[in-house]
Amino acid sequence: MKIYFRKLAVETKAAFDVNAANYLADDIHRGEDLTEIGLCLAQASARLGRQVDVLYAGVGPGHLAARLVASSADIRAFYGLDYSSRMLALARESLGDCGTARLVRQDLLDPDLRRRRRQSFDVCLLLNNTLGNMVAAGGPVEARVRCLEVLHEVLRPGGSCVLTVYDFHRLEGLNGKYTPKLKILEKTSDGDFMLKLAANGHSHLFYSHWFTERELHGLVESAGFRICAEARRGQRLIVVCERT
Repeated sequence: MKIYFRKLAVETKAAFDVNAANYLADDIHRGEDLTEIGLCLAQASARLGRQVDVLYAGVGPGHLAARLVASSADIRAFYGLDYSSRMLALARESLGDCGTARLVRQDLLDPDLRRRRRQSFDVCLLLNNTLGNMVAAGGPVEARVRCLEVLHEVLRPGGSCVLTVYDFHRLEGLNGKYTPKLKILEKTSDGDFMLKLAANGHSHLFYSHWFTERELHGLVESAGFRICAEARRGQRLIVVCERT
């Protein structure tokens, strides 16, 4: 199984890379979590009495990052992370000449991140179902657990995390096509999707998972977070939590 999951992880990463320019382009709900993010940044800044240091894991093409950095006076330093070089190239274009932002090509599950960035951030962002798209050698569930453990490790005590994932209860009506370029090959009753992306003359398998509220709560709390607020926006579940 480990070989299978390694291959699936590689395929999923390749799908993101190949589709970088179109990523979330047809998502009408993109950016609807900005209210919760802005409030989280403002509250963290007020609590600390200074601007905050932010980690955005899975920064993608940078559309949301650019809006955040431009609109928030509460950000001191912005650290954007992604494993796709194409995504990061687009993010650099989106952010432009922004002195507060640093973009780095790195996997969130890279052990080096945990070592070098321990307790380095006040706020972590994991948005657009990045948590549901992760695959590790031990499988997707292991990847989700490890991902939240890493966020807990790199946050300072009392730090906050904003998670947005796809809502399992919004699955109805998703038949055949996930997005115009993603065809559903398999959909399980547990919220797992196996998809096929066809783009630029290539096709890639693509994994995604949609969460129940109870499932997400269990993952977050077992990783050492306390849930402070939550909301639903379109197909998204939004959870704001605090490192305990």
